Amino acid sequence: MKARNLAREDWDFKSLLGDSSQKEIKVCYYYEFAREVPAIRERIEKFRSLARSSLTDLLGDNWSLDTSIGEHPILIALEYPEFFLNYPEWPRTPYFIIDRTIRERRIRALIWDETSDEDLAKRLETSPGIDNPNIWREIKLAVPIYHTHEELIEGFRAYLKLHFPLQGKAGKKGDRTIKIGYAQGGAAEVRMQDNALRALGVYRLRKQMTASKVVTLFEETFLGKGPYHEESAVNRAKALAQKHIARFEKSGDL
Repeated sequence: MKARNLAREDWDFKSLLGDSSQKEIKVCYYYEFAREVPAIRERIEKFRSLARSSLTDLLGDNWSLDTSIGEHPILIALEYPEFFLNYPEWPRTPYFIIDRTIRERRIRALIWDETSDEDLAKRLETSPGIDNPNIWREIKLAVPIYHTHEELIEGFRAYLKLHFPLQGKAGKKGDRTIKIGYAQGGAAEVRMQDNALRALGVYRLRKQMTASKVVTLFEETFLGKGPYHEESAVNRAKALAQKHIARFEKSGDL
């Protein structure tokens, strides 16, 4: 049994996520669920069309938005739909059809490890290739030696509040973010996203076939008892995916 008009990369997340890093699971989660929301697709396409039209007039016909972003990704938080400007394949192409080398390079460029003081400090450095003040506003600040760390942090916090109020705090980045996930993040959030992606695969299959046929497809695919071996499990997975899609839709409608 096969799914019509669906690549295996559209639904078999059980196999595809097996050796994925936590970062890749997170990117895949936003990538795939955002594909399900027409409002987000329309927003990004309008932005792409505007950028292509405006910048082609300035840089000539040989300039390509997709190539330019591929070489110099735009640092936008993953929770913003505009993050997918970094993925010219989105939304037409399933995430796991993108070449693995390309996926890994983008993740390294867009999501830093930030596990050391050196990595954390890079948050305040301008990214190579991003020198347009309309995209990345560079500000030079002094660090007086006579202030303590606590006093400097207090001053920096006040400066951000006055001059960059829209960036806000984590979880309050404006109305256009996709607010999904556990507050503590980390492994718990990744498990949630992994489960949601597997459910999304079932949801996509369920749109094409009955629950009993989905059960049969998984049994044939995994040579025996599949991960969804009962119709009730299929229906629960479909409901879970719909819950996550609804959250993305809320962001897309803003």
